[in-house]
Amino acid sequence: LDPPQLILFLVFLSTAAGKMIKASDIYYVNLFATASISCEWGEKSPSGVFWYRQTEEGFQFLFHYSVTDKYTYGIDAPSEQERFKGSKRDSIKTIFILKILRVQEKDAGIYYCGVLNRTELTLSDGAELRPGETPPTLPPPTTTPRKPTPFRCPSRRRPKPQPGWGCGPLVLWPLAGGLSALAVAWVCTLYYFSRLPKKCRHRFTKRTRELR
Repeated sequence: LDPPQLILFLVFLSTAAGKMIKASDIYYVNLFATASISCEWGEKSPSGVFWYRQTEEGFQFLFHYSVTDKYTYGIDAPSEQERFKGSKRDSIKTIFILKILRVQEKDAGIYYCGVLNRTELTLSDGAELRPGETPPTLPPPTTTPRKPTPFRCPSRRRPKPQPGWGCGPLVLWPLAGGLSALAVAWVCTLYYFSRLPKKCRHRFTKRTRELR
């Protein structure tokens, strides 16, 4: 890392030390696990990347990682430097990765990566690391209760008679009436003939035979 670039970067840290930047991503990592924070850039591959951390006390320069796998640590770098590793992965875009091994509570903070091109420093969005914390649970989705369907009692009305030749009341009653009238007429006829004199009955019988 050239001295002019290092001086420019330290000047930036001194001016930004009193500003608390909001992180765009939050990482919940278990204690003693490995945290992986990635930093994606455009098609042009820079020669290296700066990694630093922001806490309530200010900015802390971690190290500069070059594409030749060379580390340059800052003055206030963490004492356990072997837990902080840098790497690079090439695809459509260049991706720099910061790995923190055996995460501890003191590693909490907002991590940034930056690329220095001549006199211009390009910074990434912050990624906040919260070791040992549990991510908040999302509230259950609200569902609209359905309206109960009203219960309808079955109708007690009698079914309508189907048209056709059946044995319903409309057919049986006229038939019974006709048979009764016929029986009454037959009884009356027998009673009438029983009251006639014998001569009249003989004539009526004889006349009936002649008609046959």
